[in-house]
Amino acid sequence: MNAQFRSFFKRTPRLAITNPLLAAVALLIACLLAYGLWLPRMGFYWDDWPWVWLSHVSGPASLFKIDQAHRPLAGVVLWMSYQLAGVKPLNWQILNLAYRWLGGLALFWMLGKLWPSHKSQVLWVTLLFLVYPAFDQQFVSVNSSRHILPQAFFFLSLGGMILGLRRRQLYPWLIALALALGLIAILTTEYYYGLELIRPVLIWFILDKEEGFFVRLRNTFLFWLPFLVMLGFAFIWRYRVSLSVNYPVTIIASLQTHPFPTFISSITQILKNGLLSTYSAYALLFDLPNPLVFGQLNVRLYWLLVILSTGLTALFLFFDRRQSQPRGWWQPALSLGAVSLLVGSLPFLATNIGVNLNFPQNRTLLPMMLGSSLLFVSLIDGLCRVRWAKICLVACLVGLSVGVHFKNSLGFQKDWEYQKAFFWQLTWRVPGLKPGTTLVTTDLPEIHSTDNSLTAPLNWIYANHPLSDEIPYLMLFLRLREEQNLPYLRNDLQLNTRYGAFQFNGSNNNILSFYDNYPGCVKILHPKFDARLPQLPLPLKRSLTLVNLDLINANPPEPASLPLEIFGPEPEDNWCYYFEKADLARQIGDWQKIKQLGDEAFQFAAARQKASENAPFIQGYAYVGNWRRAEELTAETLKIDPNLQPMLCLLWRDITKNASQSIQKEHTLQSLQIILNCSGN
Repeated sequence: MNAQFRSFFKRTPRLAITNPLLAAVALLIACLLAYGLWLPRMGFYWDDWPWVWLSHVSGPASLFKIDQAHRPLAGVVLWMSYQLAGVKPLNWQILNLAYRWLGGLALFWMLGKLWPSHKSQVLWVTLLFLVYPAFDQQFVSVNSSRHILPQAFFFLSLGGMILGLRRRQLYPWLIALALALGLIAILTTEYYYGLELIRPVLIWFILDKEEGFFVRLRNTFLFWLPFLVMLGFAFIWRYRVSLSVNYPVTIIASLQTHPFPTFISSITQILKNGLLSTYSAYALLFDLPNPLVFGQLNVRLYWLLVILSTGLTALFLFFDRRQSQPRGWWQPALSLGAVSLLVGSLPFLATNIGVNLNFPQNRTLLPMMLGSSLLFVSLIDGLCRVRWAKICLVACLVGLSVGVHFKNSLGFQKDWEYQKAFFWQLTWRVPGLKPGTTLVTTDLPEIHSTDNSLTAPLNWIYANHPLSDEIPYLMLFLRLREEQNLPYLRNDLQLNTRYGAFQFNGSNNNILSFYDNYPGCVKILHPKFDARLPQLPLPLKRSLTLVNLDLINANPPEPASLPLEIFGPEPEDNWCYYFEKADLARQIGDWQKIKQLGDEAFQFAAARQKASENAPFIQGYAYVGNWRRAEELTAETLKIDPNLQPMLCLLWRDITKNASQSIQKEHTLQSLQIILNCSGN
């Protein structure tokens, strides 16, 4: 049987995947399996928002100013990308995937020039690089594009240098091109400063036929010298501007004041970063999805993708044209991988930025992807003697990595659905908003964005016009900025802050607090009726003394609207739509409107997540004299959540005091006294 098996595959034609075109197709398929299938469901996340919003309100040319002091070409990348993608999330997702693929192609080309007799191993390294499991910010398409595209320039720079050393007649031109590409990468992002130090290792490999160790060492230094000068000038420039920009270089001062402890801690941190970007990163492959968390359907999709990706990778690599390649590739590859891991995190060490697997810090793993991929493939190639076993191991790593990215994609899909629901509900509840308003909450669940990020779409929605140098609205997360921005119980305090190139001028008199107890609806907090809302975080309870509902314009001439090209069409009426509209009507005392909304809303009651959302309807029915419905709804609410009893008592005290007297009212109050037992509350 084994003889027949071998005979069959000997007769089977091999695919010449060392052909660059076929390799490019393989890399594209890997990108699509890992990321591309889910792009239509993705949106904007985290720091995507400020950059896209800035181009909208100030024009695309304003992007040139982003991080201009320490990343002068980052804005150029965003401007160029904006010309191609505009403000549509799908366009940005496709473009960023193209950048990732270009980076893979550049790496494949560079390693192919370094090791021309080992194209199969080079393809394995590139595949692992493209689906590296610990970097999950591919879908943060706007912000990460300015770090992913320079990666391609960096690899092209390395490849140009290698090609120049192999073709000495073209050396001056190719080295000039390599210097230019390297400078573009350096001036776009500081992420690859450390990886510049692998150049002498590459040169050392290429000069393997030099006679004598010291001759080879001297020539390595001479060929590296132009790039060393470039890197030296870049670092000096970056250090000089670091005190006035984000992410200042702090390690120099530490070395001056505490040289030995700083040196020891730096070495320790470098080793920890290397271990984290290899062992810890690939340990994610074995964190299998829990059906209770992801659902049975998604778990089945996960395994389908893993099996499909593993099978396609193994099939493609197995039918690679076999070549009589000299052994010994794994030793230099292992050396290059180890050096890459040691120097890759130096930029973050210098600026005291932690390297870890959590969002958003895992963006720091971008320069570690090369070393990690080289390390794993070199170990597989060196420890396994049988070719099919090597291919199976590589294929399994690729397949499981695709599975990790599928799990990540579920989180980003949920995030985007949540963001869309949040902003739609906000516009239903707050159709108009007075300038100078600050929206505060403790935090928003299920999303990757912070208050700084969401301030951009907030202003886009409520101030959809060009701005001069001020923004009218600000969002604050009390978890991050409570003590800094909101000294409680003190009115008339100014709340002024910078937002990029813009200024926000507000005060503690202009506060709206909201609570988004997901999966419930967004709730603009009422300073009176929500004081007894159970499980309301303490910072939000404190903020109720500052809430001013008069900041909401219930009938503005131009109600707030979401940009169609970003958020898509308005969803069909649902429970949260009726709740938000009823809560708005309660604010202005339009009880008849609440009654009309309630008559329609409760056909969607099955979608209601929080019984407390019945509150405006209870008041509405009571104030229009439908006492029976108000009583039924109160009893139903208390049955669903007995913890709402203090809040319901507060509502009924207000109704008792302000609703018109009638016999039905007295009967209802007597019945509710038994049901609610409000004495003492």
